[in-house]
Amino acid sequence: MNYKLIFLYISLLYPVTLQEMYDNAESALGYDKYIELNQNQIYTGGIGIYEGSIYIKGNGAIIDLENQNGIWIYSDDSSEANLDIQYLSIINGAYEGLSYSGNATGSIVNCNFINNDYGIKVYDTCTLNITNCNFIDNSSLGFGMIGELTSIDLSYSNFWDNGDDILENCPG
Repeated sequence: MNYKLIFLYISLLYPVTLQEMYDNAESALGYDKYIELNQNQIYTGGIGIYEGSIYIKGNGAIIDLENQNGIWIYSDDSSEANLDIQYLSIINGAYEGLSYSGNATGSIVNCNFINNDYGIKVYDTCTLNITNCNFIDNSSLGFGMIGELTSIDLSYSNFWDNGDDILENCPG
């Protein structure tokens, strides 16, 4: 009997929301919230982050947005927000899989953005490092940037079968 297959069936029957993981996360390694996901679990839904420093250690897990909103990060002068993520697949978002706005910051490493409207969309004056990510089958755009003052370092990433791959100052 293949135990990984049984575990996958159980995780499909009893999904865990990303919001539950966020709400129950504790601080660690300098982050206000340190979220470690299980590779064999499918997580559902997005979250909104508007303050604090958050780390999501994906371990190869999947976040299925179920054709809803994605993960968004917003920061302004009165509340700083940072999101760092690694080894995570974000799929099936009705809008952005991941969006940064205001002056939010973050690092995205070894992640996949699959079958969203936009894989990642960055607004305003955000600072973001994106390394070794895959943007696949995003219907409108793999990666979009709106704002001339954004600071983006996008390296070693792949784009396949997106409506468009990369646009600077793309339409909102």
